[in-house]
Amino acid sequence: TTNNYGLHWLQRIFHPKTQPNSDKWRLLILDGHGSHTTIEFLWFCKQHKIFLLFLPAHSSHVLQPLDLGVFSPLKSRYRQQIADLAALDDASPIKKQRFVTCYHLARLETFT
Repeated sequence: TTNNYGLHWLQRIFHPKTQPNSDKWRLLILDGHGSHTTIEFLWFCKQHKIFLLFLPAHSSHVLQPLDLGVFSPLKSRYRQQIADLAALDDASPIKKQRFVTCYHLARLETFT
């Protein structure tokens, strides 16, 4: 179910990739999707010091903290990487390896 996917992502991806070296809390910003509010999800977060910040429902047009502040610059840099690639290469579809390369470069340029 969708709830299982949410918990699986939390346990297998978010937790291992963001686990601090010390006994510090982490912040996870969420929408109000039902998979984020199950007992199992909430209990796991409490046990592993993951502070949950739920954005109010139907407020993304006002808040959009990640869309505007984080992902918009990444999207712009990725588009530029693809445009640069297209100028040097033919019009064939982008394969997985090139996607990963362009995305990686865009992330480095955006987040460093």
